[in-house]
Amino acid sequence: MNNMAHDIIMQTKPYKLGIEDIQNLGSLYFFENNKKIEKYNEEINLLKQQLNDLNEKMGKCGYIHKIVEPAKFPEYTFWYYELKEMVQQ
Repeated sequence: MNNMAHDIIMQTKPYKLGIEDIQNLGSLYFFENNKKIEKYNEEINLLKQQLNDLNEKMGKCGYIHKIVEPAKFPEYTFWYYELKEMVQQ
């Protein structure tokens, strides 16, 4: 079994990433993350509206006791910290 693991490791190809590749990956990660946050915020707002509608139908006040705040876009991402670490070394 050790030989098999060794053979698999030997078959892998190394990839050299330049700074542009890393920045492109970081930008893609940031873009995808922002899309997910927007989607989650839309779902949160829809759920809030549905809860308000249910409360009104049941004759309760429209006040929601627990407020769920939408997620905020991160200012610094994983890639920022990784690049910062690379520069400091």
